[in-house]
Amino acid sequence: MFSAPAAGGYQGWSTSKEALDARLLEVCKKHDRKAQPLPYWTLHDLRRTMSTIMADGLDVPPHVIEAVINHISGHKGGVHGVYNRAQYERQKRLALNKWASYLMTIVADEPEKVVSIRVAS
Repeated sequence: MFSAPAAGGYQGWSTSKEALDARLLEVCKKHDRKAQPLPYWTLHDLRRTMSTIMADGLDVPPHVIEAVINHISGHKGGVHGVYNRAQYERQKRLALNKWASYLMTIVADEPEKVVSIRVAS
């Protein structure tokens, strides 16, 4: 669905969004022949939704969410950002694994059967 990046970054967002909208409508029509295209939405809505659900439903700390979505504010902005050079790689991986599990429960349309176990550090 998304093509290879061009020099200077990915350039095919609008084309990819159109393809995604078409695919979503196709899937919806498999379940309901009368399905209509989704109301107006942007790819940024996916990022906002992920951020909100990570905070409200998955208990991911705000500074980790900001690291996942590559924002610099609060925890990494200002003087604190000058001194805190952490990349939060392990925490981002855990947060994205939680997000993936959450999405799988939606896609699978059944409760999650895998239980995450914390590894002692």
